[in-house]
Amino acid sequence: MNFQRRIRSRLAALAPADKSRLYQLGERLGLPRARRLLQPALWGSLRRRSPFPSGRIRRGTPVFTHYSDRFFDRHCDDIVGEVLEAGSAGLSRRSSGAVSSVEVIGTVVDDDEITIYGELDACGLLPEARFDTAVIPGALGSTRDLGQAIANVMSSLSPGGVLLATVPVVGPVSGDGTGGERWHVPPAALERIARDACPGADVSVEALGCLPGQVAATVGLAAEELRDTELWSDDRRHPVVSGLRVVRP
Repeated sequence: MNFQRRIRSRLAALAPADKSRLYQLGERLGLPRARRLLQPALWGSLRRRSPFPSGRIRRGTPVFTHYSDRFFDRHCDDIVGEVLEAGSAGLSRRSSGAVSSVEVIGTVVDDDEITIYGELDACGLLPEARFDTAVIPGALGSTRDLGQAIANVMSSLSPGGVLLATVPVVGPVSGDGTGGERWHVPPAALERIARDACPGADVSVEALGCLPGQVAATVGLAAEELRDTELWSDDRRHPVVSGLRVVRP
């Protein structure tokens, strides 16, 4: 261990040009160990078998919630008229648009805010061509049939209506794996599923998050534990959340 530390210390003291030549030599010789010595991974508190504990008191804002809210804030002008929202009416209430009414769909028993009880992928549950906007933060990831859920929500929109939804890309599976989150979907896959479910619709997908955000979401850290440059930058190679916007023709 002391030998490795000495090597790393000497490597760190090399000039960038010398370090680059040494790295290229190691690559030519097929020595992955050279790369590990030049770019050591310092695991620290991330070397763990379970996420950071939160218990009854959360560490802060869930990383998924931060990036998801960023997406809805970006498209807040779409949230107008009669709105269908999943889970609660929170996003509709804070919208800058002219919201006339909100119906909340969910499955939590004894939640007085829920007006439509059931799953998004349940056929015949939602009214046809009624809503101007559908706001679905995270709930698509809990459905059994993701494509059917998107098709059902789109059928409930009037022509020109807008579906706004977010789906996790990374993070722990909720519960014991038999319920809770069933889908973690990268942007390209979500776009393909949405296009298949909504032929002729205007579909766009956004990638929100970056590599530090992926790590934080996986190990259970809070958004407040990330730097501002990590909270407000997006990297399509390492998204935390896929944001979906679909306009019904």
